Amino acid sequence: MWIAVALIQAAVPVASVDDDLRCTAILSQQLEAAGEGERGPITAAMMYFVGRIQGAAPMTDIPEAVDKLRKTPSTKAQTDAIRTGCATRLLQQARTFAAIDPAALRVETVE
Repeated sequence: MWIAVALIQAAVPVASVDDDLRCTAILSQQLEAAGEGERGPITAAMMYFVGRIQGAAPMTDIPEAVDKLRKTPSTKAQTDAIRTGCATRLLQQARTFAAIDPAALRVETVE
């Protein structure tokens, strides 16, 4: 039985979670510098990306991966590009939520 499970798992490709890990690392840095009013939205965004990582690659050691990414040198341009990509993905999700229930996000319209 265990051999069959192992073979099935080996045959299923593990989704790449690199972008989600990068977003989590960027958000964790922002969380450290955030004021009281900013912590909630940043935490919610981190939970979104952590959930995606856990769903796609449940064996990922997220704290270790995030720590490694945070220690990896990067230029301001690289960091800004990652931040922009993450924000774009979050905005897409916010639009989806607003389309389901505009009152849930206090959004009157979705552009």
